Formats: sequence, C-alpha cells, structure tokens
Amino acid sequence: HYDSVDDGDGADDNASGVAVLLAVAELLVDEETPYTIRFIAFGAEETDLDGSRHYVKMMSRTDRRNTVGMINLDSLIAGDILYVYGDAGSGTMRAWIIAAAADEGFDLDARTAAELDNPDGTPCDCADYGPFQEAGIPFAYFEATNWDLSEDGMVQVDRDLGKHGYIRHTKYD
Repeated sequence: HYDSVDDGDGADDNASGVAVLLAVAELLVDEETPYTIRFIAFGAEETDLDGSRHYVKMMSRTDRRNTVGMINLDSLIAGDILYVYGDAGSGTMRAWIIAAAADEGFDLDARTAAELDNPDGTPCDCADYGPFQEAGIPFAYFEATNWDLSEDGMVQVDRDLGKHGYIRHTKYD
C-alpha cells in the first residue's frame, strides 16, 4: 500500500514496501514468466484495507481461481527481523520462500497465517493480504518487526528506540 498515517512520513509503513515493489518490477520487466504478474500498490490500507478489499471484491470467480498467490510487502525497513507469513505446510508459498531464502543464505524468520489470525480464526485486519486470504487466495506477507519484543509483533525495535520500540504509526516513521 502507498498510503500512510498522518503521524509520520510513512518511510517504513509503507514507502519501504512500495520501493521493494518497484525494484522487483524493474528486475522482472524483461523476464519471461509462466504467469502474469501484477504489481499493485493499494490505497487506503490504513483505513480498513479499503483498497485491497475493493480489488478482491471486483475480481471475477475466474480471476480468483487463476490467481496463484498474493505477495504483500509492508513495513520492511524499521524492524529488527524480517519475517514472511503465510499458510503452513509443504507446497505453500511460505515454505517455498523459506527454502529459497535458506538456499541463498538470506536471514528470514517465519510465522504462520494462523499466528496472525484473530482469536476466532478469521484473518487479521492488519495488512492487505487479509482480503485475499478471506477469498481463499494463497499469500506471502513480508514484514520487518520483532516478535520477541511483544506478543502481537507490533514492537519493531528495542524499547529504547522510536516510541518505546514502535516505529510505524509514529513520528519516527
């Protein structure tokens, strides 16, 4: 998503995700791929995921069936640890990404979609992957934070930094 909250400039949340999206698009522009790849920066993520909700709502059944997966890039530079989230199990996007990162010697931690879900099992309303997950579309969600500092993963860095460890949605973003 390309929007941010009013409290900060949004360097982490989410200019960082847009920058990675643009860099990957530039790397792939001349590559032949077996699938169509759409690079989308949603608006209104900070207002109840309105942009991604609208996009998924407008997808036809065929579009949903033909969507191999959604990759969500959000808040990638301020946290201590880079995570990938997604469905657990072999053959999932998350498993493929974890294996690829290990093969390349890239330090990547992981959490499952279930660890992000609400207590009732519904998708977390915390990032643009949620509407895709609700529609049954596989996803991988990348985020830099530090789950060792808080149960909800919202404290991104040492509590002596930022606003008691919070960067996103503060003046430090």
